[in-house]
Amino acid sequence: MVMAEALLYDKLDNRRVRCNVCLWRCRVNPGKAGVCGVRRNENGSLRLLNYARVSSLAADPIEKKPLFHFFPGSSVLSFGTIGCNFHCIHCQNWQISCVETPAEMGRQLQNISPQQAIELTKRYHCQGISWTYNEPAIWLEYTIDSARLAKQEGLYTVYVTNGYITPEGLDAIELAAAAGLECFSIGRLVRAHVGFVYCEFIRRTPPGRNPRASSSRAASSARAYRPRARPGPRRGGGRGRAGDLGHRAFC
Repeated sequence: MVMAEALLYDKLDNRRVRCNVCLWRCRVNPGKAGVCGVRRNENGSLRLLNYARVSSLAADPIEKKPLFHFFPGSSVLSFGTIGCNFHCIHCQNWQISCVETPAEMGRQLQNISPQQAIELTKRYHCQGISWTYNEPAIWLEYTIDSARLAKQEGLYTVYVTNGYITPEGLDAIELAAAAGLECFSIGRLVRAHVGFVYCEFIRRTPPGRNPRASSSRAASSARAYRPRARPGPRRGGGRGRAGDLGHRAFC
């Protein structure tokens, strides 16, 4: 298996490395992986074990992401990989997100290149592509490569993320607006630095276990932001339209 080199990391002494994609900023010894389990130090070089390695693939309504104000009524092709930088005890996708070693699922993974991902999106008559099911930032390089091609084909792009991304990671995505990563569906925002994309914020509230109303209002207030620049209207693709792009966070 060919392992791509990571985009964001520092080389430290004794062949150790520091990953700069998510806010764990793991310091990784040679032969070991970070919290996500898929970024491994190979003799002083940080390598991805999951580039183009797909565990889950499905054509979904955009509302399943869940996004209700971004191209409503359209279809999106959803891609998932293995690993995650969170290990939530209630994770519904724990079979792919909490893999101890990528070798555990090697036979169950498909190799789908960025170009093949775009071809599949068009074959299934989807208007966009989404990285979901586990944290998309852990295969940041693959999502950026795919997003560049998606933009060329007039497809929208969606990150379903926990938001635990470093400023450098967000800057890499912003520079890829080249790449055209257009929408974040954020479950837990840590830093509102994403003014270049449209965001919807998701807060799960199970009946009987909801936080107090005052807590929800405080979280809602804390998540409001104003973008640096308002994106223009979309061209082509999709039955719906992104409404009021970026001017407020929907909670």
